[in-house]
Amino acid sequence: DPPHKGEGRLQTSVGIQQTATAADPTAYVEASAEYAADLEFGTSNMEPRPFMTPAYTALIPHTKGLIEKHTKRRLGA
Repeated sequence: DPPHKGEGRLQTSVGIQQTATAADPTAYVEASAEYAADLEFGTSNMEPRPFMTPAYTALIPHTKGLIEKHTKRRLGA
């Protein structure tokens, strides 16, 4: 059961940090709300209510397509 929107603090706390270079195309997504990890992984008093993992899973097909597209472009295919 994903978190409800409420005031939107969790949603607005999600951001991306790109450290990508040609040799290491890495980016990090984080939720900086103080309760984000508790929601994602649960606590001793609360079951997990993941929001990052389902979003990541849903984006895998899109991400694979982007990687293939950019790889082909770089290889001149």
